[in-house]
Amino acid sequence: MKTVTAAFTTAQKRIETYPIYRVYYKRRYWDTGTTAYIYETSWTELSRSEIVRVQPIVHQFDTVTQTEFKVSNIVLQFKNDLQEWKEGSHTKSKFKSDGVSSFGYEPYLMKFQVKAGFSNIGGGDIRAGTSFPGGSDELVTVFTGLAAAWQYDSTSESVKVTVEGLERLLLNGDAERITTTV
Repeated sequence: MKTVTAAFTTAQKRIETYPIYRVYYKRRYWDTGTTAYIYETSWTELSRSEIVRVQPIVHQFDTVTQTEFKVSNIVLQFKNDLQEWKEGSHTKSKFKSDGVSSFGYEPYLMKFQVKAGFSNIGGGDIRAGTSFPGGSDELVTVFTGLAAAWQYDSTSESVKVTVEGLERLLLNGDAERITTTV
């Protein structure tokens, strides 16, 4: 269950606040020292101008554990006019090699996180056009998952990323090794 502040609850009822969302990602790379894939340590926030669309997140009631809601997958769409979401070594690519990863990053199973909440908690009035002095954003994580499929569209210069829940990692696991370990 997500815990929010009293100000967050009050913000849901106030006209001066408005809902917002943010999208973050962690790239995945091969580490030769550990001979394993590693994710970046911190989340990178995508700028609002890069995001074309975030598919509505639909929560389904879990029939087995009746106190939980499950999310299977979502689709995120980003601008790709400079081919920044294409794997490769060109200068604009988000997957090119750098000081952390000498081989570059892999888009497959890259982590994405979507947070939603309210802006202007405790701040000015949106109708007056103020820049929300004293206000702040409060966000809760509504989805975290792994990139499973990438669809590039050269006409709209965008990319659609199908992001599946973290249970996606189980599909790639060796079930025999896991059961033997347990």
